[in-house]
Amino acid sequence: MKQKSEVVPENTRASYDSIAAVMDEVCAKYLNDEYKTLARQLAAALARKRPSPLARGKPQVWACGILYALGTVNFLWDKSQTPHLRADELCKACGVSSATGSAQGKKIREMFKMRQLDPEWCLPSRLDSNPMAWMFSVNGLLMDIRDAPVGAQLEAYWQGLIPYIPAFGPEQTKELETQLAALQATQAAAPPNKSRARASTRAKAGAGADAASRRCGLCGATTKPLTRTACCGNWICDDEADYVMFSYAHNSCHRNHDRYTLCSYHYHEEHAGKWQDCAKCRENFETEIYVYYGTNEYNFEKLENPPAFEPTHCAQCGKVIDLGYDGYTQAGDKYYCDRCGAKRIREIMRND
Repeated sequence: MKQKSEVVPENTRASYDSIAAVMDEVCAKYLNDEYKTLARQLAAALARKRPSPLARGKPQVWACGILYALGTVNFLWDKSQTPHLRADELCKACGVSSATGSAQGKKIREMFKMRQLDPEWCLPSRLDSNPMAWMFSVNGLLMDIRDAPVGAQLEAYWQGLIPYIPAFGPEQTKELETQLAALQATQAAAPPNKSRARASTRAKAGAGADAASRRCGLCGATTKPLTRTACCGNWICDDEADYVMFSYAHNSCHRNHDRYTLCSYHYHEEHAGKWQDCAKCRENFETEIYVYYGTNEYNFEKLENPPAFEPTHCAQCGKVIDLGYDGYTQAGDKYYCDRCGAKRIREIMRND
């Protein structure tokens, strides 16, 4: 979710102030402070556009259009809502006709691609009950992020996709951000630990080498921005930003090596010695996943003589599942192929 602000350029300040004065008066009399804040943020977003549309038109029309757009998103016209106001009453309060207010509201909604229950412009007090703020599509199935593991919630929050971490709640999420900021400041001031210092030294090694000789050790690219891996110091595509959350795509060399190799896992866990000989790494994964992480195409150096393992079968249909490459659902110690897993989820949802 994008961070909204009331920052306004100086060249549109006068127009913004005139519009804000009308909106503030209407919100104070008929709506509430939540509508007032969102209205000011939406007006500021309009003021920051290049060129800004606020340079043309009456303040009353813009004020009505902004409140009309927000009212549509938050069902202001619904009598069961608080506050509640009819569309014609809102337009009258702003001093414009119903046709003008409706047209201006539609124009603004189209400009920002706003829709009903839009999490970006939902009243903060209604986010908890707004399903659009928490639903994600995972492998074609809709899921509520509030039912996902805490790790998935954390990743969704840090990427700005949800308003707060459901497992912690709004207040604890703010506390977590404060603690994280303090921890980062402490780590920046403290001397680096030995393992990361060694990685940093490796990353800096050869910094003066001819850039034309550098290439990604996985895909061979030479024209993309490159960086060195923290774990083994190899050149790799600096393409972490190419990955779209919950897409489960493998389109980022950097992310693939960081997420799906024993080399990176061994480094992040700060295990001693070489990852190929690490007993802790071996214990922390079931054999099939251990072999996949040590031998897949995201490794610069692959595991020699990987251990043998029995293939994994779907607990329902018996189909062989390749845990490294196939999609599957896990329930306890049982695995289900994509088809059987989706069927189980539908049955559970029907029973609930």
